[in-house]
Amino acid sequence: MRMNGIGHIGYKMVLFVWIWATLFACDTTNGRRPNPDIEGSNETSTHHRAQDVIKEQLIGQDPGRRHIWQKPEIIMRKMGGVRGKIIADIGAGTGYFSFRFLPKAKRVIAVDVDPAMVKWMMRERQHLHDTLQSKLEVRLCTPKDPLLNPGEVDVAFMANIYPYIVDYAVDYLKIVKKAIRPGGMLVIVDFKKKHTEIGPPVQYRVSLGQVELDLQRAGFEIIESDDSSLAFQYIVLARPVHQ
Repeated sequence: MRMNGIGHIGYKMVLFVWIWATLFACDTTNGRRPNPDIEGSNETSTHHRAQDVIKEQLIGQDPGRRHIWQKPEIIMRKMGGVRGKIIADIGAGTGYFSFRFLPKAKRVIAVDVDPAMVKWMMRERQHLHDTLQSKLEVRLCTPKDPLLNPGEVDVAFMANIYPYIVDYAVDYLKIVKKAIRPGGMLVIVDFKKKHTEIGPPVQYRVSLGQVELDLQRAGFEIIESDDSSLAFQYIVLARPVHQ
């Protein structure tokens, strides 16, 4: 589904649409130019039907204000920085986080289910310096499997994607767990399950408590669960309990 304009949608709704499409669609690559949000999963749950309603509202818009509330610098500090790490950005969309990780990370694997988003990131990759191009790998995945190799990454990063996987979250997290090296971590960023100025309707959000429970069931130990650093979102850091 693709819409070619915003119509009378307000500024708040513009921001909402932009972030709510992040897993299988996202926003900007370092703010160089406006970008499309793109289609997501073909799953049929309530959450997935909801995402269809709010896709592709940002074409031709300037999404440069996202950093004001997304605060990627805070998230990266919570991660202990990204220098020298191999990071999988699961549901990378157009690479809002991937391109921010890239300068200091050892390698970034940008994963998305949508072929259009993969093509978008590949095009953007061509504009990078050769040294950065060599550190970015863009992959197409499936809705239920990010298709990472075992022990491939230091950090698995999932921002604004949890409602898209909520129906099979524990199984998905178990798959992600296999890709994380000993000593590595999973980072989850998503909207608090309460009314906020920015974000999807409350009924389409997943509570912090549910995420924590899913992580424990999937074999993770929670390092930190932070619902105060960001105004609209929580940040969860967890490490795999390797058997």
